Amino acid sequence: MLIKPLNPFGVEVVDLPAPRDVTTSVGETLRDALRRHHLLLFRGRQFTTDEQIDLVGLFGTVIDEFGDRKRHSFISNSREDGLGKSARPLPAHSDYLYIENPLSIISLAALELPSTPAPTIYFNGVAAAQTMPPELREELSSHTGIFVGGVGGYENVGRYGLTTASPEAPRCSHQLLFRDPLSSEVSVILDQRFCAKIDGVAEAKEEKLREATASVMYAPDNCYEHRWEIGDCVLWNNVAVQHGRSTIPHDDGRTLRRVIATVLDMDWDAELSVGRTRPTS
Repeated sequence: MLIKPLNPFGVEVVDLPAPRDVTTSVGETLRDALRRHHLLLFRGRQFTTDEQIDLVGLFGTVIDEFGDRKRHSFISNSREDGLGKSARPLPAHSDYLYIENPLSIISLAALELPSTPAPTIYFNGVAAAQTMPPELREELSSHTGIFVGGVGGYENVGRYGLTTASPEAPRCSHQLLFRDPLSSEVSVILDQRFCAKIDGVAEAKEEKLREATASVMYAPDNCYEHRWEIGDCVLWNNVAVQHGRSTIPHDDGRTLRRVIATVLDMDWDAELSVGRTRPTS
């Protein structure tokens, strides 16, 4: 097995054994790579559903996201059971920030791709926290954000707001510089989608704070744009890394199989039942 750096962050894992055959030492090498680099690319083989579940299980406890005992779902505009059918660009975000203990790990495996590229774009929240101007870091560290989910509303891919969210929408407050339990690093989680309000900040100041953070978080040198190939599997730290997506061509199919996991020892089925919605990636 070989681990090669991606630019500007993440690594590609080459010649991985079948996930069920991974030794203890190889498993620890993979987990260390995720802790340090936040994103892993597996290219050159097509994982079956069971293999993808086994792979993700090397890093945490695989979650039955929708309570259907399948432990996987499809982000697809062509499958009848696909989620996230909107073709519009997807703003940068991390999933399930609107529950008390945000999701740890997401993996996507490419099964069907459009002829026109529709990359997934990843942004390094840990690097942003480390490289932003000290005064901005100090300002962000003093604030919490109110994160709101969109029950039944994931085809609306814009930013959620407190005034537009339904009363039943799950919501939770978090420090905008959030200590990630997987890497033990501080990460910027102020995003373009689920952070509906910076608590205790006037609207004009909030927008300036968002713009200043975005200039660091979404800068080209903090962005890994993944151009999918059939069989690719990307696995990332959901708290340390935000993700977004460009427009999907309406006439082309795009299907990614999704498996998620947590590194926390808790009843995730109970927690996700509060925030259970339909993702887009």
